[in-house]
Amino acid sequence: VSVIAWQSRGNAVEAVQREMRTALDGADQSLQLVFQAASQRGRELLPIFVRTLGGEPTLDGTMVETGEAGQAPRLVIDGHTLNGDLGALRRMNENTGADPAVIVRANNRWVRAATLLKDEQGRERIGSTVDANDLIAKVLDKGVDYSGLVQRGSEWYALSIKPLRNASGSVYGGLTVRVNVNADVVRLLDWANKVTVAEHGTLAVLKRAPDGKGWIFLAGGGSTAGEVLGANMTPQERANLEALYNSHPQGFSETPATHASGARYVSWLVADNWDWLMVGRGAQS
Repeated sequence: VSVIAWQSRGNAVEAVQREMRTALDGADQSLQLVFQAASQRGRELLPIFVRTLGGEPTLDGTMVETGEAGQAPRLVIDGHTLNGDLGALRRMNENTGADPAVIVRANNRWVRAATLLKDEQGRERIGSTVDANDLIAKVLDKGVDYSGLVQRGSEWYALSIKPLRNASGSVYGGLTVRVNVNADVVRLLDWANKVTVAEHGTLAVLKRAPDGKGWIFLAGGGSTAGEVLGANMTPQERANLEALYNSHPQGFSETPATHASGARYVSWLVADNWDWLMVGRGAQS
């Protein structure tokens, strides 16, 4: 009898694991489709931006007043100065809905030679510095092309970055194009708030905390967006749970019920390209 009971329990656990993994795989597939569509959108817009500008900007070896940056290297296209000129950027925005920008290297910083980014008074932030930890700065530092997703405030955007190089291969600037895809991401998070797994379980989507040491809920899991994973746990319980999720990019485990209102089984997966953590939690049977 004990053997039969053990086999029945094992079959039940396998069924829960299979259902939870199916839910995670479906959510991951949706994330990747959003990412691929956004990346493709950005890649398609960059050539349009170059054509709208009239070509790729080059340095002419002189300096010019560039808003907040003061004197910065002059970027030109067919002899026309691009620093501070927003004509082509506005046409691009009107025709495609995208927000383009031109970046130049000045005093060991990346600054916006031309941008539609505005301050609180509604003035374009010509010459403003790109934060060194911003994705744009990191990509230009590496000198690689990039197309993907980025969050600005509470909104999600498809972002493409094209480094500008001189004859020796050094990066002196870059072109960026971003387009709002927030509606696509919000639809996915809304779905996570409503879906159930393993009959009565939940699916949660989390992102890394700003300090990189924990996780914050984006949607689902019966939690509020912005809530820290393990907020109601003891420090040890929280550390154990984070260690579990950090042990492998994906997994399945039977865990104590203390962290999830009776949940007994947990399955997790870190989504490629997003660095989001998806967690399925199944109710105890």
